[in-house]
Amino acid sequence: MKLYALDSVETAQACRLLIRLNNDCASLQWSDTIRGIPSDVLDGMETVQGYAETKLNDFCAQGKLLRELTDEEETLWHSWSKISETLRRSMGSGVILAGKESRMVQEALENFPEASFIIEALREGENLVLI
Repeated sequence: MKLYALDSVETAQACRLLIRLNNDCASLQWSDTIRGIPSDVLDGMETVQGYAETKLNDFCAQGKLLRELTDEEETLWHSWSKISETLRRSMGSGVILAGKESRMVQEALENFPEASFIIEALREGENLVLI
C-alpha cells in the first residue's frame, strides 16, 4: 500500500468515499448473507470498483507519494485503526484529514514510536490517503 499527501480536503474526502464504495462492493461480492447475486449485478459492481480504483489513482497522482508502506507498517496501520473510535473513523477509512482529525490522530498515536512516519506527515498539515 502507498501513502499519499494531498493538499485538498475536498479531494481527500472524495478518496474516502471512493475507498468506502470499493469496500462496500467487495463486501457484497464476498457476502455469505446475500447469495445468488445476478451476474449483471456482479458485472456492475466490478465496473464501479474499476471506476473507484481509477479515480483514486487519479486523485492520488495529484498529490505526492510519501512512501510505500512495508508489510509491518500496513499491519500496524490496521491495528492502530482499532484502538479507538477516532482512529477507526479516520485510519480505518484510509484517509486522515488535515486539521482537527489530524490532531486527534496525532494525539492518539503519540505513544507509539512506530507511528512516527504518520505523525511526521500529519505535522506537515496535509491530508493523508492510504491506497
